[in-house]
Amino acid sequence: MIAQELFNNKEATEYTSLELIQNDFLKNVIIQSFYEASDATYAAKILSNNSQLLNVSNYDSRYLTANDTYKAKVSGYIRDRGAKGYADWTAQLTAAASEYAPPPPGEGGGGGGSSSTGSAPTVSISKDAIKETTPIEPVSIYSDINMGHWAYESVLRLSQRGVIAGDGNKNFRPDDNVTRAEFLKMILSAMDLYDENAECNFPDVDVTAWYYKYVASGSVMGVVKGDDSGNFNPNAKISRQDAVKIMYNAAMFKNYAISEKRSYVEFADCQDMAEYAKIPIQSMYCLNVINGYEDGTFRPTASITRAEAAKMTFAFLQNCN
Repeated sequence: MIAQELFNNKEATEYTSLELIQNDFLKNVIIQSFYEASDATYAAKILSNNSQLLNVSNYDSRYLTANDTYKAKVSGYIRDRGAKGYADWTAQLTAAASEYAPPPPGEGGGGGGSSSTGSAPTVSISKDAIKETTPIEPVSIYSDINMGHWAYESVLRLSQRGVIAGDGNKNFRPDDNVTRAEFLKMILSAMDLYDENAECNFPDVDVTAWYYKYVASGSVMGVVKGDDSGNFNPNAKISRQDAVKIMYNAAMFKNYAISEKRSYVEFADCQDMAEYAKIPIQSMYCLNVINGYEDGTFRPTASITRAEAAKMTFAFLQNCN
């Protein structure tokens, strides 16, 4: 784990405990999601959902009780100043709070305050001041996947984006298998591919099912097709090769450039791959999205878990453009 490595290398860090490193790591991951959000309104939701960990009220006492318009304005103000880490973000949040502060009683809204000039006051927050803030113990967003889990960052980042969610009982169930409908929803949500007006005619996809619009969207966009009988098999466990095929098709639909970041090394069980999956598997491997196993196999027909699906989806988002 990165946090453990940092703590072991004490000469290169000022941290006094592994917990402090984990806490800062989690904060910075959330802030990165804030800057990567599709718009200021969605970014504001990320702040609200993580307000305690980020100590939002310490830097803007009005934020949590303000209306959505104010929250979006503050988020937009910060985002316009560029993607920075947590320490810079706190200074920008404080500056935004000052910029949009209501005028003193009797002065009205048209005075010559900082809002009229459009320039924010210079705010400097030292590292020591930040460290003096009451620390919040780092906790996993799910009770069954801790911060040391190999897929934790992927699960966290996709959860912040609203791509994945738990089971309603604060569990993520990382080792559960993923169905074809679930994986399709994950990829389409991650890539903002959704057509409210889409329709499909797979005989095994009921129009009232929760996944109908996702399957219909995927079908219309050419991301998925039916089997030889015309069925989609939404509740079947998705295989590794079919998951890769869906990602590849989605990338093709979005006209993403699939660059070769590493040379392809043929898997020991390539003869077990379906013909339709060979090029997608090679492409996603070269793009650094997927890997094989230690024995040199890919196991194309094996099913994938929720943790594996999250890791794969996040790697796909990081490397496709």
